[in-house]
Amino acid sequence: MKDKKKFILRILPLALIFVLFLCILNVVKVQCMELSNNIKCGDIDKSGDINISDGVILKKYLANVAGITVDKAVGDVNVDGEINISDAVILVKFLAGMNVKLGADSETPTIPQKENKKLVAYFSATGTTKKLAEQVAQILDADLYEITPQNPYSSEDLNYNDSNSRANIEQNDDNARPAILGSVQNMEQYSSIILAYPIWWGQAPKIIHTFLESYDFSDKTLLPFCTSGSSPIGNSAKNLEKCCNTATIWLEGKRLSANISIEELEQWIYSSGIYNTKPEGESTADSTIKPEDTINKKEQTLKISFGQYELEAIFEKNSSADAFKELLEKGPITINMSDYGNFEKVGSLGTTLPRNDTSITTEPGDIILYQGNSITIYYDTNTWNFTKLAKITDSENLKEKLGDGTVLVTFSLSK
Repeated sequence: MKDKKKFILRILPLALIFVLFLCILNVVKVQCMELSNNIKCGDIDKSGDINISDGVILKKYLANVAGITVDKAVGDVNVDGEINISDAVILVKFLAGMNVKLGADSETPTIPQKENKKLVAYFSATGTTKKLAEQVAQILDADLYEITPQNPYSSEDLNYNDSNSRANIEQNDDNARPAILGSVQNMEQYSSIILAYPIWWGQAPKIIHTFLESYDFSDKTLLPFCTSGSSPIGNSAKNLEKCCNTATIWLEGKRLSANISIEELEQWIYSSGIYNTKPEGESTADSTIKPEDTINKKEQTLKISFGQYELEAIFEKNSSADAFKELLEKGPITINMSDYGNFEKVGSLGTTLPRNDTSITTEPGDIILYQGNSITIYYDTNTWNFTKLAKITDSENLKEKLGDGTVLVTFSLSK
């Protein structure tokens, strides 16, 4: 008798599990019978079942992955005549166990408006730009993409003092377009791109030109920022705009210090225009702006004083002129200048400024940066690769005013 009871106690749990299994199987059979008329519309891979592989194929198809074709008879889940996101939503809901119908009886779901996605694309040869790009991406909750050269830059390539180094050759070649390894997948999904790069000789590296010319940025918003030892962003961003069509929206860029705090970085991002408004609870005023900065000041000019003369010059809009301004903000600079070639007065600056050399023919009154470390005042014409810093507003009889031989010239900023 005891053995019989033991047998019943042992077999009872197994019997209960078997009954439960039959119940589950019956439910599944009923569900499959209900869907039997519509399975054709969801069975993308034609395996005879609707499963996760069908959802993956449809998702890839809608993402325009090359080489995938979908039969409209099986991809058009809601039978509305086209294969679109509605089909994917219905199929995903079905696979998640939600109560949905396939085929002509399915309801077209309301697709929530997706928030505009942002991408931080950066090039970094030494790691400085990379660090800031990662921080910006974290603040913006943006995707991150590294612009990786197909041929990486070595330390010799970046030797600024070697005129034959790779970086020097590329920066002096308007047509240089270093190849990029890989590409951004589905660039069309991004409405805003933050573009980060170092400053090389006052400009963005030529690989940034390659990147911009590789995609269509029509109706996208681009926000550039750069890193450098001391050079401002200057006209580097303006020159990059030429790589895109006029339908691209460019926001004003900025040079960011490698030591910028997270708080300062957030302030810049929220004031840059990449957001229409600041996050809830934040003031829309930029707390880093000083009251005196809001005054509409007259743009500073360059004062050139020698002997009895004091001339005024208008600064060029480039990183070299900006660096010269920064130097003069510390105080006036007096240079002993002498004649050269019977067309200029030249003297050593005592330091080196970033160069934006282009082939130009000088005119009387041009203030020129030569080889990055010499300042010249032209009183006649000459054609060479120069960086123009400023232009004297009244250059009449300039040669006679400067006189023969050496002359002490003081450069300062107008007050």
